[in-house]
Amino acid sequence: MNKIELKPIKDLLCKNFFIPSYQRGYKWKEKQVEDLLNDLDEFKRKVENNENPDDFYCLQPLAVRKCSEEILGSVTIDPRDKTEEEALKEIRKLYNNNIKWEVIDGQQRLTTIYLLLCYLDKNQDRYSISYETRIESKKFLENIDRNSEKHNENVDFFHMYKVYERIKSWFEEDEERGKPDYKNKFKQLLLENAQFIWYETSEDPIKVFTRLNIGKIGLTNSELIKALILSQSNFDEKFVVRQNEIANEWNDIEQSLQNDEFWYFINEKDYNKPTRIDFLFDVLCELDIENMGKDEKKSYENKIGTDKYRTFRHYDILLKEKKKKTGTKIEYEVQWDRVKSLFEVLNEWYKDVDFYHYIGYILCCKKSEIKTLYKEWTKTRDKEEFIEIIKEKVKGCIEYDLEQQYEIPDENNSKKVSIKKTECRPILLLHNIQTVINQNKQAESVDKFKIPVFYRFPFYLYKTEGWDVEHIDSNTTNDLKDNFSKLLWLLQYYESNKEGLNYTQMIKEIIEHIKNKVNRDKEIKEEDIKKAIKTFSFAKFDDVVSGMNLYSSLDDVKKNQIGNFTLLDPSTNRGYGNSIFPKKRLDIMAKDRCLKYQLYLKYDENAKDWKFEDIAEYDPNNSAFILPVTRNVFMKYYSPQTTNFSTWDQHDFEGYKDDIRKVIGEFLTNKPSNK
Repeated sequence: MNKIELKPIKDLLCKNFFIPSYQRGYKWKEKQVEDLLNDLDEFKRKVENNENPDDFYCLQPLAVRKCSEEILGSVTIDPRDKTEEEALKEIRKLYNNNIKWEVIDGQQRLTTIYLLLCYLDKNQDRYSISYETRIESKKFLENIDRNSEKHNENVDFFHMYKVYERIKSWFEEDEERGKPDYKNKFKQLLLENAQFIWYETSEDPIKVFTRLNIGKIGLTNSELIKALILSQSNFDEKFVVRQNEIANEWNDIEQSLQNDEFWYFINEKDYNKPTRIDFLFDVLCELDIENMGKDEKKSYENKIGTDKYRTFRHYDILLKEKKKKTGTKIEYEVQWDRVKSLFEVLNEWYKDVDFYHYIGYILCCKKSEIKTLYKEWTKTRDKEEFIEIIKEKVKGCIEYDLEQQYEIPDENNSKKVSIKKTECRPILLLHNIQTVINQNKQAESVDKFKIPVFYRFPFYLYKTEGWDVEHIDSNTTNDLKDNFSKLLWLLQYYESNKEGLNYTQMIKEIIEHIKNKVNRDKEIKEEDIKKAIKTFSFAKFDDVVSGMNLYSSLDDVKKNQIGNFTLLDPSTNRGYGNSIFPKKRLDIMAKDRCLKYQLYLKYDENAKDWKFEDIAEYDPNNSAFILPVTRNVFMKYYSPQTTNFSTWDQHDFEGYKDDIRKVIGEFLTNKPSNK
């Protein structure tokens, strides 16, 4: 069983540490030791100013394994000199001093502290450090102040000596730090207040070392807390079964949190701790601190610090203090029950249609935190009451009404806009989410669905992919910048409206041009068409297009209102660009079905003529999740009577906006706009 505790430097004195062969040599640079000394100096000032003897400086984990015990065969005790109690104390000390501790992780800092103690007091008792393959390093280290002439003999000596010299110069370069009184106080603080996280393990040291050092993945708060909770001292033979139960419960929770669909419902993509159960301990830690009084909170935060091991220190203190106060060993159960309770609540939210979507939405908008929502949940267990609470929070996520104009040019700077289009994201996101909620509830109300259909909004995709707010109809004037785009427009979008252009004749001329450039008998592929079409003259085409509106009938105001915006994933958006509406529609349909459209020029045996064919080919790399509302927009779901799929017009704009108002109207009360 692993053992975790905080150990001040003074508790390491007289211990024997052993550095195995798989460890690299000492590599600390002068800058690293300088940073440590400055950090300790700053900590010293804080302790002196706060006059708080409980403050400590954390030196991060020291992972060790008891590698040998040399039992003393006999110890002679002279009763004339010592009492029996004193003699037993001496025996225990001698016994402990003969235990060797294999250092699995933490050698660098352990060596640096040794060098610091050497400088501060040459007569100070210290721990010993020996090396499996660098035998002479032990002797050099112990006499480093007298070994300057040997510091170039090997790499170990060199780095040890350079660090020792930097320690000396750091104290001597400042008049105050050079005084004996300062050094004595510094030494006292180092011995009493500087503490290692002592991680004692019985596991295979190579495996532990690999886990801790590959990718420099350190021990997490949860791994440290787990060792505290599952410590052998918390369990006697009677409760070993419970120990195993907690270990299994722990693993089950961690496994559940590894489900990305669940995880990204409650978290952002930048959460990078390797064990996700850390999140639960962090939430409870911060809730505990929030419940403290102002003065108590300030003192306590000084005690636990602000580094990445803050949560572990909180639980270390909590478990020890509660055990001390109650005289029992059940506090670990109380704390573990709190973790389980938090997880169960999150899991309940995840499984409920309304909780999942509204809470997920609030967290996406970053208008609240899990700890705040959990706090409110604990005040009421009535679902309907809690739904009303979170609906009020949903309302607070929306800042504008449906008439708001975005991307308005700044009067003083033409390159700036007063309100960016991204500001309408909360409305678009809520419209999608409420649409999904409504679909689920409609499915539940239909008798033929014996098992309710529960379609979840994919928060994990929304957060990890970073979806964009984009115009449905382009905000630019013309996308037909190259000859291939002009050809596509002719083939796909102009067939229904050929007035003013001899369409058939132009297509024939293009085909002949490509055939002459590419000598093929039966089939010409898209890449060859692109190359060949570059040299074709589109003079007639340009004359016609110049006087046409290829886009919608929307004016500049409506182009930057909610009726012309939707959410798209980045991969689709990159190909989507400023294309005209029909091209955007085609691209989105292709992405939705994992298709890629390829243009071919083929010889038709029946017609005895060449024809363009737009062929859809399966391509899993050309796929994306298209949100339900985005799909509805490009299928013109909100204007079902339309027959025009070549533009996004006023009729479509109003139909879409009306659906937004209908679906999320209850959340749009009293929102300002600049209409």
